[in-house]
Amino acid sequence: MREKSLKIQKWLIIILTVLAAVLLITTWQGWFLVSPLIYFNLALLSLGLYGIHMYQKEGNKNKEVYLLSITAIYINLAISTFIHNIWSTEKIFTQQGITKLSIFVFLAMSVYLAIAYIRARITYKQVKGNQRHNETWHVTKKEIEEMEKSPDIYINLGKYHETTND
Repeated sequence: MREKSLKIQKWLIIILTVLAAVLLITTWQGWFLVSPLIYFNLALLSLGLYGIHMYQKEGNKNKEVYLLSITAIYINLAISTFIHNIWSTEKIFTQQGITKLSIFVFLAMSVYLAIAYIRARITYKQVKGNQRHNETWHVTKKEIEEMEKSPDIYINLGKYHETTND
C-alpha cells in the first residue's frame, strides 16, 4: 500500500513539475495566461503533497525542498498573473513587462526563502542535537528528609533532577 502511495506521489510530482515549467515559460513569454485561481489550486495540491510527505516522515530532504519550490513557483505565478490582470498603467511598464518583473522578483524571493528554510532546518537539528536528554530520577521521601535535615544548602528550582555519572 505504501509503495502504491509513493508511486502516485511520484507521478503527481512529475506532472506538477512539468506543468509548472510549461506555465512558467508561457506566462514569461506572454503566450498563455491562466487564471490565478488555477495557480492557487495547483499550489494547494503541491502543498498537500508536501503535507503528506511530512506526515509520512520519509526523511527525504531533497523531496521536501523540491515540493516547497514547486509550491513557491505556483504562488509566484498566481501573484504575477493577478498583477498582470490588474495592471492598467502603460507609461512605465507594459502588462507583459510588469509580469516578467514580478515573476523575477518573486522567484528571487522564493529562492531566498528556500535557502533560509534549509538553513533554519539545519540550525534546528544542530541545536536540538546539543540539548541534554531528559534522564530524570526520582527522589524518595527518605532522601528528601535527609536533605532537609542535613546542614547542606539545597535549592529547589523545579521538578527536574539530573543524574550524575560518578
